[in-house]
Amino acid sequence: SIANIVYSNKSNCTAEELANVGIAYFALAGQSKEINAKQQFDYINRAIECCNAAETADADVAKEIYEKSGKDIASLKAKYTEKLPDYEKAANDSTSIKVKVNVK
Repeated sequence: SIANIVYSNKSNCTAEELANVGIAYFALAGQSKEINAKQQFDYINRAIECCNAAETADADVAKEIYEKSGKDIASLKAKYTEKLPDYEKAANDSTSIKVKVNVK
């Protein structure tokens, strides 16, 4: 996705770009029926990371982008941060596949 491309170059992004990518990752994380637990956990971490970086780079610009999006980013960050251990557990559980092997 475009969010992943921008994320891979986040060190060169503006506050506006980081805020927009953070919003995109929050939207992706909310699509829990269409993604697996590992993807959701990754998207949540990236959303929080990008939003924090945007706010560090230029808090006023980040706030303006959040307001334009209609999303309450502070609440989203708080909600996901509080439940991050649960998302991490689900991600770890979903990636630990047990395979039964019959050896003759």
